[in-house]
Amino acid sequence: MYRLGVAFHLKQQCENSDMRLRQYIGLMTGVYSNSMDKETMTDDTWLLTAKKVEDSERKVTKKKSSRSRYKPKPPEDRKKRGPKPTPKLPQTCYQCHKTFKCAAQLQMHLRTHSGEKPFACSYCTRRFAQKHNLSIHLRTHTGEKPYQCEICSKQFSALGNFQAHKKIHSNQRDHVCPSCNKAFITSGDLTRHMV
Repeated sequence: MYRLGVAFHLKQQCENSDMRLRQYIGLMTGVYSNSMDKETMTDDTWLLTAKKVEDSERKVTKKKSSRSRYKPKPPEDRKKRGPKPTPKLPQTCYQCHKTFKCAAQLQMHLRTHSGEKPFACSYCTRRFAQKHNLSIHLRTHTGEKPYQCEICSKQFSALGNFQAHKKIHSNQRDHVCPSCNKAFITSGDLTRHMV
């Protein structure tokens, strides 16, 4: 019995909402219905909705009138766009003739020739040409080791050291001595062998 009462109440609400929606649509299109019953006319929410519609119609007419006053500029007064930017040319080092995609990369490379090291460690006296190298160096002071070997759980502060370590487990020997053909895991091992 309770469910039947809930269903009946829901049906009444839906019918009332449907009627209000139809009347609202009629107001929006300019068709005013004379068949509104007294119950709908006295409902506070319906009156509030009608007032909102009326207010929004006023705003729309104001906007339309402001648009009608707009006059486009004559073609000669309009701003003209400049020429299309030229494609970036490769940047070349004047000392070693190495090429780079952008000027920032070339500027970073030029520090290798000049010896300029603008990035200083706040813990010690070491300086670096690249900010990235400073951030890796700072890990030696903080003890941070974000790279860990999955096989032996050894941790590393630099990605390069971690990658070189992984070659130990795979026995990958990429660096070959040109005189005796002996292969080494790292280039440092090959250099020490050749000396």
